[in-house]
Amino acid sequence: MKKLLLSTAILLSVPVAAAQVSSPYLVKTGVTNSVKEDVSKLDARGLVDLAGQSAIEFLNDGSISQQEAEALLVFLDIDRVARFTLGRYGRSLTDEEFGRFKVAFEKYAAQQFRSHLSGFEGADIKIIETVKRKPNDAVVKTEVKTADGDIQKVNWRVLKRQDQWNVVDVEALGFWFAIEQRAQFSSTLDQSNGDIEVLIETLKNKK
Repeated sequence: MKKLLLSTAILLSVPVAAAQVSSPYLVKTGVTNSVKEDVSKLDARGLVDLAGQSAIEFLNDGSISQQEAEALLVFLDIDRVARFTLGRYGRSLTDEEFGRFKVAFEKYAAQQFRSHLSGFEGADIKIIETVKRKPNDAVVKTEVKTADGDIQKVNWRVLKRQDQWNVVDVEALGFWFAIEQRAQFSSTLDQSNGDIEVLIETLKNKK
């Protein structure tokens, strides 16, 4: 659980090592819609930089509101991540069923950001390097120094689709967030004979 919370908290909490966009593009100043166009112009490293600017700006008052947490989702390829977490069960869903799951997953992710990012007020993250796996697939390597001085290596998996980079997973303490969610969701679906309604209700009830 400690690893899961760290990965969730770090997912969108990177301060800027070398900002590639100006502060007026922070999510907080324009909310989600106005930042989407700017996000589409960023490379893999720039995406992580801007995500960090937004998260750290939100943490200035010591907490993240529900609206701010939802705004952070602009940096994720939510369709890809949601589909991935369903594993083999995702292939049998209708478009309508997947759409309802995605809504529940988005709200769940936003709640996780809100619950766990607050503990990273004052954290400092250094971008080490960007490793290109393929032309549209990269890992941005970072080091996170928490307010109490602990240092953790964190890797950000980013993919480019339709000319835009998005975060699809984060590794902390050797633990990948989306992969762990997939294992947990698969367990729930296994126990319910693949009933997506059970998983949707489970996500709605999580705090």
